[in-house]
Amino acid sequence: AGVGVARDMVLTDEERRKLDTGSDTSFYLFPRMVQHVDDSFLAQLTELYRTRIRPHSDVIDLCSAFDSHLPAEKDLPLNSVV
Repeated sequence: AGVGVARDMVLTDEERRKLDTGSDTSFYLFPRMVQHVDDSFLAQLTELYRTRIRPHSDVIDLCSAFDSHLPAEKDLPLNSVV
């Protein structure tokens, strides 16, 4: 596969569909501390990270906000997380 081309689709089309069909502009008008996905998706994402990230890697966690979706340190020891 070329650069930027996904080799494996991790989520189905249904799993990628927005639950809230309202305007994104309206949603982001006011800052808030929320999780933008449900607990089931968070669990799937954490498991994906657990299986795809090698232990003792250096990771830049661009998807986190006030919380991280990375597995707990005991489940996936990492060198550093930025």
